Amino acid sequence: MRTWHKLILLELQPIYERREIREKPDIWIFRGELDAIATLKEMLNDTKVEVLIVAPKIALPIVSASLPSLRALSELDVRLLIMLSGDLDWSSTGLIGLGEVRFKGGMFGGGIIVDERKALLTLGEPEPSLIIWSNHLDLVRFAKSYFYYLWETAYKSDSLILS
Repeated sequence: MRTWHKLILLELQPIYERREIREKPDIWIFRGELDAIATLKEMLNDTKVEVLIVAPKIALPIVSASLPSLRALSELDVRLLIMLSGDLDWSSTGLIGLGEVRFKGGMFGGGIIVDERKALLTLGEPEPSLIIWSNHLDLVRFAKSYFYYLWETAYKSDSLILS
């Protein structure tokens, strides 16, 4: 029995030590806005540091539903960077003044990234046809990098001609 025990340990221990640690991130796909809005509210309730928002026309219902949470975060000094579609009038939405706002034209998708940990992405035109939520760190980092790529070319005033 001891011989078998030693043999098993000699054979299996190196395999155990070499095993890769696998991520188990969640990725959810929503077809309707109601579940996405509920998930977004949960995301925002857990926010500690930063919220990045990209809001083309298709994301307006989802972002508008989160306004009370965004206002509360703004009062808590959470950093809010908000990029709005430059071809819409956003003055009545309540988003202006919540954080730093820029405008960009030609956006086909949107999303919200929270604390570099979670992302809710919307795709489709003229209504969201696909809404994806994930806590996959690489996906969230990619979404954040893409946000800043767009942010650098966005306008600080909607009085400019946007492209």
